[in-house]
Amino acid sequence: MMTNQPFMVPADLYNRIFAAQTTDSSLRVDYEVWTRILAGLPEGYKLPDWTVLSTIGKPTS
Repeated sequence: MMTNQPFMVPADLYNRIFAAQTTDSSLRVDYEVWTRILAGLPEGYKLPDWTVLSTIGKPTS
């Protein structure tokens, strides 16, 4: 009997979207979810998005 368990892969496969890349060989993530996340991001996008963060931190008039 087949279960609907997620296909888990090493999280390090997705390090490229993080500005500060760390490695943890024990951390595993859902392949389908993270592939969808990557597909929705603009090319070269990094988390955190420093441009957005700097704008959020500015006081409004």
